Amino acid sequence: MRKRGDQGSIIVAEHHPLYRKECVRLLRRGVPGVAVMETGTVTETITVMNTLEVARLVLVGLNLPDMDGFSGLLEIRRHQPDILIGVVAQECDPKIVRSALLHGASGCIPKSVNEEEYMEVVAMLLSGEIWIHPQDSPNDLRGVSRMNSSHNGVESLTPTQRLVFECLHRGLSNRQISTELGFTVATAKAHVSGVIRKLGVKSRTQVVVETMSL
Repeated sequence: MRKRGDQGSIIVAEHHPLYRKECVRLLRRGVPGVAVMETGTVTETITVMNTLEVARLVLVGLNLPDMDGFSGLLEIRRHQPDILIGVVAQECDPKIVRSALLHGASGCIPKSVNEEEYMEVVAMLLSGEIWIHPQDSPNDLRGVSRMNSSHNGVESLTPTQRLVFECLHRGLSNRQISTELGFTVATAKAHVSGVIRKLGVKSRTQVVVETMSL
C-alpha cells in the first residue's frame, strides 16, 4: 500500500553506512520538505520505491552488493520508469560515465566532490538535467548525454534500446548484440527493429548515419 504524502522522495542507495548517512544528512538539510530514505541494496531500494507515492530521485552507489555491474539500474528503471537516477562512484572515469548514461542514469557523481558540489549536482538532477563532472567528461561523453536528453526520437528509447543503440554504433550484428547483452538473437533483432522504428529511419545503417553527431 502506498503512503499518502510521499511527494518527491529521494532515496540514497549506498552500501557504506557512514557515507550513506552523511548523504542523507546533507539532503535533509539542503532539500527541505522532501522525504529522504536510505537503502543498502538494489532489492531494498525497489521495495522502498514501491511504498512511496512519488519517488523523484535515487542516488545509487555502484558498490551495492546486488548491483551486478550496471544491471541494477535497469532493474530500478523497470520498476519505476520515470524515476531520475544518479550514480555515485569512487571515480567517474569515462567508461563508467558512459555505461551509467547508457543504462539510464542522468549523471555520475564522484565521491571526491565536496558538500556544496554534491548539493549542486542533486539540484541539477532533480531539475531533469544531465550532469557530468567537467574533469571526467571528454567530448565523446557529451554525445551520450545529449542522446539521453533529446535528439529526434532517441529520447524515447528505453534503457535496453539505448544499449542496443550503442551496439549499433559499434557496428555489431544481431548475433553479436545478443551475445553482448545476453539476449536471444530473435530478441536482439526485435530490439533493433524497435530502435529503427522509434528513430523514424529505415535501416540500421541509417540509425548510425542520422545520429552520428551525437
